[in-house]
Amino acid sequence: DRVGGGDGMYNEFDTCNNRFLYNESQFGPISRLDLWTGNRKGIRYDDPDMRYNWNAPIVVSAHDCDVIYHAGNKVMRSSFRGESWEVISEDLTKADPATLTTGKGGDGNIQYATITSLDESPLKSGLLWVGTDDGNVQVTQDDGLSWALLNDNIPNNPEYWVSRVEASHHDLGTAYVSYTGYRRDDFRPFVYKTTDFGESWTDISSNLPAGPINVIREHHTNPDLLFVGTEFQVWVSIDGGGNWTSMKLDMPTSPVHDMKIHPRENDLVVATHGRGIYITDISSLVELTPEVLAKDAHFFEPEPKVRWVSPDLTNYSSSNFNGESEPEGVAMYYYLSGEASDSVTFTVYQNSLPVSDIKGPADAGIHRVLWNMEKRIERSAAEQDRLREGGGRGGRGGGRGGRGGPPRDNIRYAYSSAPVGQYTVIMSVDGQEQEQDITILKDEWWMDRR
Repeated sequence: DRVGGGDGMYNEFDTCNNRFLYNESQFGPISRLDLWTGNRKGIRYDDPDMRYNWNAPIVVSAHDCDVIYHAGNKVMRSSFRGESWEVISEDLTKADPATLTTGKGGDGNIQYATITSLDESPLKSGLLWVGTDDGNVQVTQDDGLSWALLNDNIPNNPEYWVSRVEASHHDLGTAYVSYTGYRRDDFRPFVYKTTDFGESWTDISSNLPAGPINVIREHHTNPDLLFVGTEFQVWVSIDGGGNWTSMKLDMPTSPVHDMKIHPRENDLVVATHGRGIYITDISSLVELTPEVLAKDAHFFEPEPKVRWVSPDLTNYSSSNFNGESEPEGVAMYYYLSGEASDSVTFTVYQNSLPVSDIKGPADAGIHRVLWNMEKRIERSAAEQDRLREGGGRGGRGGGRGGRGGPPRDNIRYAYSSAPVGQYTVIMSVDGQEQEQDITILKDEWWMDRR
């Protein structure tokens, strides 16, 4: 369904029950859509002198779903889902008069001296970080009663367009800021971290190559796991920004404009400019600590898998858009520090009975294998004999899919869907074994989708 007009900018849900969606188009016309009733209401703060960025930030408080923030060149706060507003800051930009004239952004087509990024700490209500298009970085620890300008504390500060501020999920005083020099023909990466509310900053660009940075994200359970999106691809660090590794893989070269980490699924959702959305499972990276890297092999904890009910329904929207679905089956990730002498095997057990075997690559690195959630059941000797005889007569090539019976390598076993419940998996590599549990969950949402 259509949620707004214009070019489409920020879309933020309330944090209680996803009833309200806050949407805006260019330059700040924010509206509130009630997804229960379909009612839409414009809730933009009425001030003709307010300057809004093309993408004016919206934040729904993680501490009170009725509280929302919106930003122009000042920060506005509503305690009533946008029914009324209060301004909680002065002009947080440089407001250079040279940039506020006709044709240079002030009252021309594109406004300048605006807030480009706004974030509230998930740990403390009213701890807000702000970045602007003219290079200011500011913080308030008291919901706007006082603000601190942090520019002079950032080493080699380019004071370019602030592409993102990110409050830490783990420490009150920790935050991240990235700048983009794209508009100045400066493609150097600029990304910094503070642990003391902005009193001091560390450059964590490290080995990042040339490429303007558009977004940085910190994982919500592992403070050392960071992601940045540049004009070209996604990069990951497992040591808090000490070193970065490309995550491009089969993604096209494309500007990465935003990223979200799904808190339940442990998926990284990447929004590109012009090439759609990409999603990847990062659960193994969350567990990839220095202790794991020091081991010869490691079997990561598999995530629970829902056995989805998939009715045969016609969906005409797929003729216009057809995204790739997640892999069918339970994903199992493992790490090898070096090449194993033999293939890596996984045996799935239901209680103490082996029901499936999977083989995986033996070369160094992180690998994924899939269990298709099928279990084998050994047939009786009489049934196997019957199938051998019937398979030979009926299809002369059961292995080619003939109707006479199953292929000969399937005569010993019958296969069926594994029921919901708990399973045990043992990974064997070079004579060593590691064990993990797998949970197959029931599709509790099936009736809601009918």
